[in-house]
Amino acid sequence: MTASWSGVFPAVTTPFTEGLALDRAAMLEQYRALISAGVHGLVVCGSLGESSTLTRPEKLEVLGAALDASEGRVPVLCGIAEGATGEACRFAEAAAARGA
Repeated sequence: MTASWSGVFPAVTTPFTEGLALDRAAMLEQYRALISAGVHGLVVCGSLGESSTLTRPEKLEVLGAALDASEGRVPVLCGIAEGATGEACRFAEAAAARGA
């Protein structure tokens, strides 16, 4: 997908269950509602702290939920805040391979 860098790209929050697990159902509902409301893209694991506090598998799970909800209708961007440059590069490659 070629991204258009105009419009509204909200940095979305990451919902958790009471047991502190990622709440995929809530993520899907939130992302779909935003897309239905007309946003032009989604930013996950962005400036709200998730990128530096979630594990790599958790971040990829959040990204996967956003990509599933978008169904290719809007671009999905994923924040990167790894502790080392090599890890950041590997995460960027993993995110890109999934469609971010």
